[in-house]
Amino acid sequence: MTTTTAERSELLEELNRLAVVDINELWRELSGLESSEFRNILVQAFPELLEPYSVAAAELGAEWYAESAPDLPYQPQSFLPSSEGLASSASWALAAHGEEALSRLGGAAQRSIWNANRDTIIGNSDREPGATWARVARPGACAFCAMLATRGAVYTSREAALKVVGRGKEMSLTDRRIRAAGGDRRQGGQFAAGGTRTRGTGQLGHKYHDHCSCQAKEVRPGEVYLPPDYVQEWEDAYIKATRETPGVGKYGAIDTDAVLAHMRASLGVH
Repeated sequence: MTTTTAERSELLEELNRLAVVDINELWRELSGLESSEFRNILVQAFPELLEPYSVAAAELGAEWYAESAPDLPYQPQSFLPSSEGLASSASWALAAHGEEALSRLGGAAQRSIWNANRDTIIGNSDREPGATWARVARPGACAFCAMLATRGAVYTSREAALKVVGRGKEMSLTDRRIRAAGGDRRQGGQFAAGGTRTRGTGQLGHKYHDHCSCQAKEVRPGEVYLPPDYVQEWEDAYIKATRETPGVGKYGAIDTDAVLAHMRASLGVH
């Protein structure tokens, strides 16, 4: 019997809950150490602590993928987060202090567990000829996730669909030199780019923001993806937002920031 999306979410949430319990226990065990030793041990221990939960989440994703079309010959495999990436996430989390750092660790753990599941499904979808995938967001999701969920099983820009995006503009080498020297304008008066910064608390380049419960839905060869009924409200809000916000650039491309702001107001979400 195929596991439902809701059941898969419940299993992932339970894995996340158990991981957070372990993180809190480790935090308490190390709390008497000096700050540098505390940080070093926790960063080193974080990948090992999360490994069994990430493995379980990835195996759940592989089983889900296989169950979605059991008659097809393709054999799915698991995709796991790297130890280096998990250590980096722990280091980023501990740049904060106290409860904020602990909350960041919990968010990084949740992202790692859910990503092991999502990346396994997405990775197998990429490997299996003819398969595609869609992003499934929960009711009440943030405007960013809701917008991506309206795109169905084929994204026009996979990188934009998968990653936490940032505000601002990337700096060129010239811009970096100007900023490093304390300036803010190029020759001729044009402002130098200031670089991008993440929206919210997620790190730039991560596929899903912290505490995101979106799931990857595989659409295997011969299948048709039908989004949940509640996505229609998001679709309507997105269409309205694109009509009522100005375009940007020479060809009037969609201003994503303006669209998201309009959708937040329309849907009453963040």
